[in-house]
Amino acid sequence: MSTDSAAGLLHDLAEYRARARRDRHGYWLPLLVFGVLILAAPLVYLPPSEWPPPRVQVSADGLFPGQIKVFGLTIEPLYMFGPGNGREIGNPMGVSWYWFGVVVLGLAGTVGWYRWRARRVGVETPTRLVVLAGSVGLLFLLGVVPLILGQALVLLFPGSYFYSNTAFWISVEVFVLAAAGTTVALWVRGGGPRPAWRVALASVGVVVALMSITIVFEAAFGHGHAPLLLLSVALLAVAAIERSAFCAVIAALFTAAALLANLYNMENVFYRFGFHVDYLNPRGEVFANLLLPAAVLIVGGGIAAWSARKASRRE
Repeated sequence: MSTDSAAGLLHDLAEYRARARRDRHGYWLPLLVFGVLILAAPLVYLPPSEWPPPRVQVSADGLFPGQIKVFGLTIEPLYMFGPGNGREIGNPMGVSWYWFGVVVLGLAGTVGWYRWRARRVGVETPTRLVVLAGSVGLLFLLGVVPLILGQALVLLFPGSYFYSNTAFWISVEVFVLAAAGTTVALWVRGGGPRPAWRVALASVGVVVALMSITIVFEAAFGHGHAPLLLLSVALLAVAAIERSAFCAVIAALFTAAALLANLYNMENVFYRFGFHVDYLNPRGEVFANLLLPAAVLIVGGGIAAWSARKASRRE
């Protein structure tokens, strides 16, 4: 084989690999869908005046609606999907079911999208990591977090202010390190199926990240946007399976925005720019906190979709 033929073959092989990578990238749709669903969430937060007073019915076991007993302990599975502690709205259960639907249907739709796209373009993107991250995170919010927060966390940190609590900041650091380490470890791999030890590493990383941020989830419940943290873990998993630097940047920015929405009152930023949030209407306050996370996903998904369309036209 001549030198020119070998160079041409290597060039064609490089082009084929580049095209295969482009065909695998389908993260633009999940980014856009989640961004739109987050941006639309304030519409669900109805003021008390727009909703009839609820009829609270207590069961024979003394349980309120949404509560169940597990091993003799009372927990509320949708506790972390609620509107937030102290936020007066007319339909708190409606908000809980909306966020639960965003997480469950959004993650299921993401997996279905990748599988449909694999049949269409002929290049499969493994989604086991997304399923793993989403399932562990969902089970964590539905069971472990409500159980810990409802029974033990208040006893461990009575009356503590999270921003001045050393355990709070340690948990944030462990969460960032666990999430970043898991993403990088799964990103750097050779061809072929992902080894079992990497799947085990992903499981441990997700569990450690979620367990370490349990105290942050308590602060998140006060703001009512804990599901954003679960979505950030899922999007980091998407970045890992896509092996896309741009997707990883968007996932990291969304994680930062999700933490900010859960740890800081973003309406303060609006005040500095001359926009006053009406606290009698919960939609304005929620919109102020969700605008940045939604904007990160919508802008990132829009850029990714435009790039994918431009690349397909060149071919």
